[in-house]
Order: sequence, then C-alpha cells, then structure tokens
Amino acid sequence: MTAKAIALALAAATACAALASLAEAKPSDLGTIRTCSKYGSQCVTARVRMTNLGPQYLSPGGNWIWCETDCRDTLRRDTVDFWDDQRERSK
Repeated sequence: MTAKAIALALAAATACAALASLAEAKPSDLGTIRTCSKYGSQCVTARVRMTNLGPQYLSPGGNWIWCETDCRDTLRRDTVDFWDDQRERSK
C-alpha cells in the first residue's frame, strides 16, 4: 500500500468514527418554555431539547422543530402568532 492510500484509509476511518459518535449522541432535555402572542392573550408551552446541531422545541403537533435564533421567539411565530405574522409580512 502506498502512503497516499494509507492516509486516505485513515481519513475515511476517522470520518466514520466521527459520524458514529454523532449518531449515538442522545439529545438532552432542557426543560420547557412558555411564550405568549404579541397580538392577543394566547400562550403556548413546549419542551426544549439540545441536540448536536442545536436546540429544538416540541411543537403542539408532536414534531421537533429547529429553533432559529431564540426558541421562545420561534415557538411564538410558528404557533400563536403565525397568521398575524403572515399578515404583517405581506404588507
């Protein structure tokens, strides 16, 4: 085997090990967040977890949604203020 082939094999093995460790890592529960509408009195509460790629919240429909900058703001915009925000953006 040439030195180049050995280096390539080592790089591939390292990449596989890194991917395996990412796949095995379990998300950690960060607790819950509560946010209320900017336009009314509706509020919503959701669980939040941290993953290797960033935080997520559990939507009322049961799906894990990626938080953008702030989980509380993302949850508010995606749920209680969804239609009001759509109306604001269309102006």
